[in-house]
Formats: sequence, C-alpha cells, structure tokens
Amino acid sequence: MKYNFIVGAAVLILILLGGVGIWKRYQNRSLDIPEPSPITTASEKFEVSPPPVPNELPAAGISDIEIKRNGITFFEPKHNSIITSPLKISGLANSLNGRLTIKVFDSNERLLGFTNITSCQNDYACPFEATVDFSKPKTATGIIQVNDFSSINSKNKSTSVDIEFLVN
Repeated sequence: MKYNFIVGAAVLILILLGGVGIWKRYQNRSLDIPEPSPITTASEKFEVSPPPVPNELPAAGISDIEIKRNGITFFEPKHNSIITSPLKISGLANSLNGRLTIKVFDSNERLLGFTNITSCQNDYACPFEATVDFSKPKTATGIIQVNDFSSINSKNKSTSVDIEFLVN
C-alpha cells in the first residue's frame, strides 16, 4: 500500500510539474505575429501622372443653377419628307406649362392647319404624337412648326422642319 501511495504521489507531482511548466511557458511565450508589410498599390507599381487641372472652375452658389430644358425634337416627319393630310407628327418635348402648338405652313407662310397638344412639364423631354389635318397647299413646299409659348422671359421656343407636299 505504501508502494501505491508513492507511485500516486510521484504521478501527482509529475502532473503538477508538467502543469506548472506549461503555465510558465504559456506566460513567457512570444507572440509570433508577423509584421504587416506595406501595401503596394497600382500607383506605386506604375508611374501615374496626376489628373489635369481645368483652366476654369465652375462658379459656386445657388444663383448659378439653371434648369436646362431639352426643348422640342422631331422624329417624324424628317427634314424634306413628302407629306399628306392628315399628318402624323412625333418627337420629344417639354415645356413650362405643358402645352405646345403644332402648325403647318406652305412656303407663302399661309397657315394650312394646326393642333394643340400637351407635353412634359419636368426637366426632361418625353415623347409626343399628334395628328394635324391641313388644307390643300398652294405651294409644293412648306414647314411644320412646333411652338412652346410658355418659356421663361417671353422667349418662345420654336422648332421647325422643312417639308414637301404630295401634289396630286
């Protein structure tokens, strides 16, 4: 029994010494954390020139803000198209009050027909389509004119396209 006690005590001492050794080693360990290397960017690998400096910078301030309206653009009829009545007109437009007038004139500036349509009132133009019935022209050529009478400072926006009439 004495022999078992000595062996048990020896094992217990070894375990305690092993635990103390591990604890000491844990306390005195040095952290093997590698030092971070500098990050290499594309600008360090390649020579990059700085962006050019503009000659003139934009003015600052709220008073310099201006809404750019797209105005009126024709899709149909194209320049010098041959047309007949009724005439289908399409394009993009916007205006301050959302109203446009489309007029058909002959080359003597005689009004042959007109119609009023609505258009976008926001900052960007949107599609429009209209049909205009017009009387028989006395000339072979004319113009289609789209007017926006709602522009600021009484500056009427007007866009026109030259056309040819189909003569029967």
